[in-house]
Parts: sequence; C-alpha cells; structure tokens
Amino acid sequence: MEQVMKKRSIYSVIAALLVVGVTTLSCLLYIDRMQFGNRLQGKYQKELYDLIGNIQNLETDLSKIGVSASNEQCALLFGDIWRQAGSAADRVNSLPITHAAISQTSKFLNQVSDFSYTLVKNIGNGNTLTAGEWDNIKSLRNNAAYLRNELSLLQTQMEDGGFKWSEIRYEGGRLLGRAQANVTDERFASIDKEMEKRPTLIYDGPFSENVLNITPKVSSEPQIGLNDAKEKVMDIIGRSRISEIGSYSSKGEGRIAVYPFYVVLKGSDKSDAISIDISKNGGHMVYMINPRAVGNASIDNKKAIDIGLKFLADNGFKNMIPTFSQGTDNTLVINYVYVDDSSGSNVVIYPDQIKVKVALDNGEVIGVEAEKYLMAHHERALHKAKLSASEARAKASKNIKITNTRLAVIPMLSQREVFCYEFVGTYDGTTYIVYINAEDGNEENILQIIDTPGGQLAV
Repeated sequence: MEQVMKKRSIYSVIAALLVVGVTTLSCLLYIDRMQFGNRLQGKYQKELYDLIGNIQNLETDLSKIGVSASNEQCALLFGDIWRQAGSAADRVNSLPITHAAISQTSKFLNQVSDFSYTLVKNIGNGNTLTAGEWDNIKSLRNNAAYLRNELSLLQTQMEDGGFKWSEIRYEGGRLLGRAQANVTDERFASIDKEMEKRPTLIYDGPFSENVLNITPKVSSEPQIGLNDAKEKVMDIIGRSRISEIGSYSSKGEGRIAVYPFYVVLKGSDKSDAISIDISKNGGHMVYMINPRAVGNASIDNKKAIDIGLKFLADNGFKNMIPTFSQGTDNTLVINYVYVDDSSGSNVVIYPDQIKVKVALDNGEVIGVEAEKYLMAHHERALHKAKLSASEARAKASKNIKITNTRLAVIPMLSQREVFCYEFVGTYDGTTYIVYINAEDGNEENILQIIDTPGGQLAV
C-alpha cells in the first residue's frame, strides 16, 4: 500500500511538472509572438510614415520646379525627386499588400523616378524642358498630391481603428482572406484604381507606357496548366521539405502572366510561407521570396555566389555569370547575367538579368527575381563586331587605364539593345566601365563603380 502511495505521489509530481512546463512554454511562446508582432507593427508603421514623407517631398519638389528659372536648380530638384520616388517605390513594395492592390501606385512611383532621371540627363546635356515635359510635371504633381492625401487618410484611419499590420503577416501574409488583409487590400486597391485613371506618361525611359506595353519574350512559349506549375514549384523548393502547398485564388496579372503559390516548409509556421510565381508560358520561376529570419553568417560571399549560380543552372537558367553583389543583414543579393556564345565569342547579355538572394547562415536561396530575364531573353542574331577591340579602345578616353575588355549587349533607356565593347578601367583611383558601340564607335554609356560596405554598386 505504501509503495502504491509513493507511485501516486511520483506521478502527481510528474504531472504537476508537465503542467507547469507546458504552461511556461505556452507563456513564452505567447510573449515571443507578442514581441514579434510589436516589431512588425513598428516596422510597417515606419514604412508607411516614411512612404508618405517621400511622396510629400517629391510633391514639394515638383511644385518648386514650376517657379524655377534656372536649369541648374531644376537639375538639383529632379535629382532629389529621382531619389525620393525611388525610395517611395521600395517602401510601397515592402508593405504586406498584394501586388494587384499596389501595381499602379508602384508603377507611378517608378515612372516619377525614371522620368526625373531622364530630365536630369537632358538638362546636363544642355537641353531645356519642352512643353510636353512641363505638362508631364504638372500631371505628376497632381498625382503625387492625390496619393499623399489618400495615404495620409489611410494612416489616420489605421491608427484610429487600432489596425495591426502584424496580423496580416502572422495569418499568412500574401495568403489573404483575413479581415485585416482585406481592409488594407481594399483601401490600397481603391487608391490604385484612381491612379490607373490618371493620364499616361510617354517619354524615353524603361517605365514609360510605350515600354511597359512591350510583350515579354517568354509569352511566345507554350502555356502550361496549374498542376504542371505546381510540380515546378515542388521541384524548385524540394518535395521532401514541403508541409503544405497551395495557389492563390486570384492575383492581378503583371507584365508576365503567372500562377502564384505559397509553400509552407516542414517545421515552419504559415507566417514564414514562401511565395513563388511560375510563368504561365514556359513554366519558369518569375519570383520567389522566403521571409524567414536569417541567423549569423557562416559562409562567405564567394560560396554564396557559387550557390546562386548552381541554383539557377538547376532550375533552367543556364550560361549565367555573376556581375555585382550587395550584402546586408547576413544575406547577399547577387546579379547574374546571361552569356551568349552562339557567335563564337562570349557576349555578356545585360538585359537578361536575374537577382538571387542567398542567406549567409546556411547558404539557402531565399529570393529570386527573374522578370527582367523573362522579359528580354531570346535567341539573338549576334554577329562579329565591325570594330576591333583596339579600334573601339581608341574611341574611349585616354585617361582611363583599361584592365579588362569584353563584348556585351546593353539596354538603353528605351529598351533598345546595343552591341558594345565593355572596357573596365581606373582613373584617379576610381573604377569605371565604358561602353563603346561595336558597330560605329559611339560612346554609349559610362558607369562608375562605388565600393560600399555591402559590396560594389554601378552608377
């Protein structure tokens, strides 16, 4: 009897410890989730606040241009508009809102940035603003004022209503269907619908309406069905890693028609679901993002670049080489471009570009942007350059000390492609890339290479 009582006592103690342990774990998980939610809330509140600030600044600059009589002052203002609009575009795309709800807003901000950059270059070449450009400036100012006012109103409504950004992300982010997600999507979609009614913007730049309406090269490939696209996703992610996979019920079409999917990995929460888009034509990966937290770096940049290269080759993107890379928050974003060897020479095709993001904690590929590649990639009828490398070199400045030469195809602002010699060299301690037309010797472009803590940038 005494032994029975002892056993019961032991079982009671064990049961009590289990209850305490489970309760403690539940409390810790709850606290961790609350802290995570608070961090996300603060992050997205700041993004929206800074977004409104960017738009207000570019609206002010656009107004100032209307009363400026100096080309120099206009150039400074357009330079600031370019930066403000670029930052605003990045911020609006960072919010947990579906692409369909922000596509026109994003396009508008990209157009403002691109148009301003074009005018900075025109003014630098001694040109004055045309009547059509003045009309565009007035239209952009009115659009910016509308957008700033609507976003400010949205911000106030969110604050007054106790809106929680964190609930969107925790409940599936782009999976949608939840009340908070619907509220933001509907509000942004309303703004987006109004932006779509605004006058179109025609100019010589990559976000001009005439350029945006270019048919993607991938559209000529045969269409695949939803099930085939799902198989592609499983091949890319790895079948053994997947806990759940599904497709979104609806998504606004971008320039490339896609099947959008979400993937939940084994051992992961839906808040960390991977988003991946597969093109309806050809079944190519267009976009992929894995929002997981990244730990401390354990691999170097060279290893990450090799991982990205192999990932592309394994998923149908052959003959790619790395160009530039940028590191931040224990990740590395690498630009890869296609190399065409059909003419007997290796020609770097810059329009066919893919960005890959690699986590430096374990080398996992956590991001891919292949839209540019799929927009531009096709078999080109490349031929032998009319000018020799030495003849083209003679067209470049004598001040630059050339360290590397190769053939390349580069995109111009209007998306026209130019066959060039690419000369990399140094002048006064700074690295430059000079592009000389391989047909007529014209100097097509000059890029300056800037070293940053995260890597090199070409500007």
